[in-house]
Amino acid sequence: MNTNDETGVKVIVRFRPQIGNELSYNPQSCIEITQNHVTVYPPGSISLTFTFDYILDPLSTQEQTYESGPKEIVESVMQGFNGTIFTYGQLDSGKSYTMFGEQSEPEFMGIIPRMIGTLFDWIDSEDEHVEFLIKVSFFELYMEKIFDLLNPLGNDLKLKNNKKGPYIESLREVYTTCDFDIHELIKVGLLNKSHRDSQNSTQAPYSHTVFSISVQQTTSEGACKIGKLYLVDLAGSEKISTCASPTLKQEQVSVSTSLNTLGSVISALTDKNIGFIPYRASKLTRILQESLGGNSKTALIINCSPSPLNVEETLNSLRFGTRVRSVRNYPVVNREYSLFDLKAQFVKKLENYHKMTHKISLLEEQLAKVNQERLSLRMYSIEDDSTKIPVDYTEIKQEIEEIKQRISEQEELKNQYEESIQASTLKIEELKIINEQQKIALQELESHSNMLDTELKEVEYSLESVLASVDLMNSEYQDDLTSIENMEKSLSKLQGEIEHGKCQLKCMTDMRSSVSKAAVEEQLRRRIKEEKEKNKSLKEDMKKIEYEIDLLLFKKFKDYMEADNLQVTGKKIFDIEMAIDKARMKYLEDERSMTLLQKNARTQMDALSKTLDKISKEYRNLTSKYSEIQLEKLIFQRKTLRLEEKCDKIAEDIARVDKRFMRIDKFNGNASQIGELGRLLQKANSVHSSLTARRLQYSINGGFS
Repeated sequence: MNTNDETGVKVIVRFRPQIGNELSYNPQSCIEITQNHVTVYPPGSISLTFTFDYILDPLSTQEQTYESGPKEIVESVMQGFNGTIFTYGQLDSGKSYTMFGEQSEPEFMGIIPRMIGTLFDWIDSEDEHVEFLIKVSFFELYMEKIFDLLNPLGNDLKLKNNKKGPYIESLREVYTTCDFDIHELIKVGLLNKSHRDSQNSTQAPYSHTVFSISVQQTTSEGACKIGKLYLVDLAGSEKISTCASPTLKQEQVSVSTSLNTLGSVISALTDKNIGFIPYRASKLTRILQESLGGNSKTALIINCSPSPLNVEETLNSLRFGTRVRSVRNYPVVNREYSLFDLKAQFVKKLENYHKMTHKISLLEEQLAKVNQERLSLRMYSIEDDSTKIPVDYTEIKQEIEEIKQRISEQEELKNQYEESIQASTLKIEELKIINEQQKIALQELESHSNMLDTELKEVEYSLESVLASVDLMNSEYQDDLTSIENMEKSLSKLQGEIEHGKCQLKCMTDMRSSVSKAAVEEQLRRRIKEEKEKNKSLKEDMKKIEYEIDLLLFKKFKDYMEADNLQVTGKKIFDIEMAIDKARMKYLEDERSMTLLQKNARTQMDALSKTLDKISKEYRNLTSKYSEIQLEKLIFQRKTLRLEEKCDKIAEDIARVDKRFMRIDKFNGNASQIGELGRLLQKANSVHSSLTARRLQYSINGGFS
């Protein structure tokens, strides 16, 4: 598999069977499927044909859906690529069924349960020396707020950036070792999602659900591959006008903004004239930035209805799929090179260096042969003075210059390889420093873990004391409730007595006509005094009861405050437990990487020492060869000097002979002899000039070497 090729987003269309209201409206289908083409027949308009990578009819199974594209992406994640699988469509089009299905029945399992099976089958088939680290997270994006489905306290989480890209702060990531744990985590997340949806007034699933799994593979040599898979169940894509209540409208407006942002990102990716891509306009596109036009292999599953009742939504979904199909991603294997891989690269460079040195030696041999031929030619020209012919050395000089250039190039390559060897030695020293730093970090981690253990023990002790105080407060609260009930009973009795007194007063006023005024007034005065005394005592009792009620309410408020504090401490304890789990996992990972680094560093140090010994030997051989070439150069210079001296003597002899012939010409006047002597003189002058020119060339070039 080529890691540098661009790949398009794979688009799969799945039609579900018609349901009750669709069958009552029109039981006939408005679509026609032929291989990778689907034709939609809207009522009262022209038919439209769309082309996709794979099209599934309403009778397709969950296994066919998984085999059509998602399985290939899951396998690429196991090879070190990033992967993303979307489900898109209107509400009740079968998105969640395609993604999750029914975990209890194997035939109806969705993409995520089948992905877990493929993952652990791959792990079982791999070598025993390969270590796997699996990490799972599950969250929901609702009204542009992130909710952690594996942590009930993780509400409205923040989205931040680091060097690796966007990440969700405080999102719970659970490390797992078996498929059963992942299935249980999915069940817990779906229960938390249904519980949170039931708390909303609308109870509508207008939210994006994202399940992510990260797989890290580490070999015995220390090489590491990390693949991350996002499984996204998008919210319904229907129009806002179909919603009735204002709360539903508000939810679907937020969903439509995120889906519109997704569409604008896709249109920006497909249009080459647009330079800016609005990933930050929505949290969904910001989280899944690498899945669209980045380092990921992506598949989109469009769920549609074949009924004429939903033909507009079906056409909108298919148009969205055609736009997504033109997006190009550039997936690359997420690899971290080990010391073994670096060593292999270093060995390749050494092999190239040996090849270059061999070429240099061959060129030097060719140079020596050319020098020998040149010397033999010169000796032949000196010995055969009578038949001396001027030799053209331009071709030989050109060959020598070419050889010199090759030697200089090979020497530059040699210097480059020496620099690379020095760089590798520096890398080894840096690895040693990193090893020491990791040892120090391990010690710090151990001390930090000990501190965390002590803090956890203190928190547990304080929690036990707080729980005991809460139990006491609950018992006091129950006693106060019983006393309040008794006081309420006494209040009701007093109110009854007051009502009885009022009735008696009324009776007395009615008896006023039959009894004399004086007697009635006396009786009334007595009654009024008695009632006033009773009212005073009742008012005092009422004040006492109100004061006691205020005290009880104040105690109840204190209990509520302490309960809130207990909830905050429980959240802190949960965060501390999460931090301790992360620290322990980091400690285990660092300990494993430390052992592997120590082993690999030792083996690499031994191999590098051996290679350095070989290089030093080869360098000594090269220096000895260079000294031999220098000696040959000196010998050649001496020979050329001797040849020049002989040429000077020959020129002097020719001059003497010329003088003698000139004297003879004066006496005889023979023209033919004068011509022959002129020819001899021209040959002597040409030989002398060629020798002087060679001597100058040799002095300029520093000798033929």
